[in-house]
Amino acid sequence: MRAATGLAVSVGIGPGKMVAKIASDLGKPDGLVEVRPEEVPGFLHPLPVGRLFGVGPVTQAALAAPGSRRSATSPAPASRPSQSSSGVAAPSI
Repeated sequence: MRAATGLAVSVGIGPGKMVAKIASDLGKPDGLVEVRPEEVPGFLHPLPVGRLFGVGPVTQAALAAPGSRRSATSPAPASRPSQSSSGVAAPSI
């Protein structure tokens, strides 16, 4: 693509939009990153929780308080978190 247009193109392929977007970001510039469904936990584990869609500075600070700083080390909730405690994007994560 760069040879034809002079533009850099990065592509992320994943089982969902969030994983594909993160893969694309990590592949910049001119990268191709594919994350298969079985690779998702290992792919997300080393990333800061702030890389996840909908986790902004306030949520990141709240998650850091009890010691959870990495996405895969955050305990899975027994049920979906309420919007008041985790923001409007929480149901989509």
